[in-house]
Amino acid sequence: MRRCLLGVLLLLATGCGGTPSPGAAPSASPTPAAPARPALQVAEGNGSMCLERVQRRYDFAYWSEPVTATQPLEITGVRAEGTGVRVVDGQVAPVVGGAQLDAVVSDWPYTPGRDTRRSVEWRSRTALVGAQLPVQRAMLPFLHFRAVPGGNLTAVLYDYRTADGVTGVARAPLEIRISARGC
Repeated sequence: MRRCLLGVLLLLATGCGGTPSPGAAPSASPTPAAPARPALQVAEGNGSMCLERVQRRYDFAYWSEPVTATQPLEITGVRAEGTGVRVVDGQVAPVVGGAQLDAVVSDWPYTPGRDTRRSVEWRSRTALVGAQLPVQRAMLPFLHFRAVPGGNLTAVLYDYRTADGVTGVARAPLEIRISARGC
């Protein structure tokens, strides 16, 4: 009996059980907020690549994943994630319609072929850093990388600032190995 009385006293002291006090508001569980939609969305990557027989510093062009702004924003920086690879600079161009884009690695400087010119509005390209991206328009970044043998690129990081002043980073995962030998 003593244990039961102690249990009842604890329940009453902590407010558990029984009926609510008159005038007390019913308690509600907080509803979790929906995850915020990122201001800069990046399409999925196109697998992995290996650049072989790279014997010294190597400059190359890469593009694959379109980016899309969900609100007005400016690209404020672009960085390589990995070792032995860095972004030198880049450009961005609007994608034409629903063009399907394959991952491309090319020597730098890059000269676009007919397929590239059909897939993007090449004449409308602009510097990537400082670009004001239009809302809901797929844009294709063309990146200039500098790498050394043994380098490994695991992602591209796009820094941005929205018109509201909010800053963020969009990550485009990818895998490019730079090998002095074969792959």
